[in-house]
Amino acid sequence: MQALVCGRCGHPNAAGVRYCQRCGCALRPRHTLRDEIRSWDPSSLAGAGRRDSNFAALYTVLGPRPAPGRQKKPAVPADPLPDGRWYCPDCGTLNTSAAAFCKDCGRTK
Repeated sequence: MQALVCGRCGHPNAAGVRYCQRCGCALRPRHTLRDEIRSWDPSSLAGAGRRDSNFAALYTVLGPRPAPGRQKKPAVPADPLPDGRWYCPDCGTLNTSAAAFCKDCGRTK
């Protein structure tokens, strides 16, 4: 894998990082289960067209989407190790001392 350059700030990021280590911008859009379920065509599901089938439960689980780029303030601060590296309290990923954002989930330090 090669280094990814952030489209927002131009910072070169290490391979495998999903969020820019300088500005926190998502480097690649993340495909989630919510996106997968929304892409389904209900008519292709088994039992579609029958009177007793109900697919409403699939769509009620999704709930409202949060506004992009808006993050809640972290409830638990990241506690740095003696060498400056820090573990993300949300996902447990070990991040470098220079990283302002988690390289796996994008949480702020």
